[in-house]
Amino acid sequence: DMARGRRFAAYVPRAADVALFHAAHQAGAVVITDLLGPGAFGATHDIWMPDAAARWVRSRPIDIIVTNTPVSLRAALSHSTG
Repeated sequence: DMARGRRFAAYVPRAADVALFHAAHQAGAVVITDLLGPGAFGATHDIWMPDAAARWVRSRPIDIIVTNTPVSLRAALSHSTG
């Protein structure tokens, strides 16, 4: 069960202060955010390379990540030391 008994979710924009991620988590929300990787819909900025994304993800309480590079991000998270 992804929600683990929590009753609501909160989308927190990736540019939000880290305190907002923690506040949503502490309020009991399922925390959702997004990360764009290389090749994202013609984006020319706000692109995250997998290793940098893994470090960023580890620094926040995030339950669900919407990304265009799930395999690369998963691999980076698996090999990241923090």
